[in-house]
Amino acid sequence: MVTGRLVTQAIDRGWPGARVSVVVRTRFIDDALKEALADGIDQVVIVGSGFDTCAYRVPGAERAQIFEIDTPGTTRGKRTRIEALLGGLAPHVSMVATDFEREDLD
Repeated sequence: MVTGRLVTQAIDRGWPGARVSVVVRTRFIDDALKEALADGIDQVVIVGSGFDTCAYRVPGAERAQIFEIDTPGTTRGKRTRIEALLGGLAPHVSMVATDFEREDLD
């Protein structure tokens, strides 16, 4: 798709290395999560989860309870998109809206 290629080129020109850095970071985190799941962990807490989708894309993640913590606005936006695309959150995912400047994590 030409539009996708143009966006990719614009990102690479404007922020050299940023896109590749995100790809490598995501792969590293996904591999670490896969290994932890294989070792039997049953809970995962993702602080600053943003629009990450590892709870949905990493094989085995559905066997753990995953807590995605982020700001109320980000959490709202992500929930809206997931509900539109998938019809709702997966049963193993809990979204926790927290304002880190005003609230304690506990």
